[in-house]
Amino acid sequence: MSISHLIKKIKRVSKFFPATLIGAGLTSACFYLGLSKIANFAQEIGNVAVYSRFDFSLIPFGIVMLGFTITAVYYIYYEKRFEDTHGHILNYTMVVAFALSIILVFITPSIYQNRLENAGLKECSNTPSSYLPLFGTKYVKDESLCRLRHN
Repeated sequence: MSISHLIKKIKRVSKFFPATLIGAGLTSACFYLGLSKIANFAQEIGNVAVYSRFDFSLIPFGIVMLGFTITAVYYIYYEKRFEDTHGHILNYTMVVAFALSIILVFITPSIYQNRLENAGLKECSNTPSSYLPLFGTKYVKDESLCRLRHN
C-alpha cells in the first residue's frame, strides 16, 4: 500500500475515529460499572445500601455498545459494512442484549428489595440517592442513617 493511498484512506474514515473512541470508552465504562455492581451485590450487606434500577442492565447495554464499536472499527479498517460480509448476527445480538437490559431495569428493584429486606434493612422515604439522581433507593438498618449522605 502506497503512502498516498494510505493518506486518502485516513481522510475517508477520519470522521469515524472520535465516535469510535467514544463508543469504546462507553463500552468499557458499562462493563466496568456493571461488573463492579455485581461484585458489590455479592458482598455482605452493611448498615446502609444504595442501589439503582439500572445496576444490572449495564452489562447487556455494554454488549450493545460493544456491537457499535465492533461495527465502527470494522468499517474503519476494511471500509465495508460488517453486515455485508458477516450477516446480521451482530445486529440480532445487540437487539437481544438491549431487550435484556430493559427487562433487567424492571426486575432489578424486586431483586434488591427482597435481598435487603431479608437482611433487616428498611427503605428510606426521603429523596433517593445514587449516581443517577431520582433513580437510586437507599436502605438502612436505622432510620437516623437516612439523613446521612452515603456514597
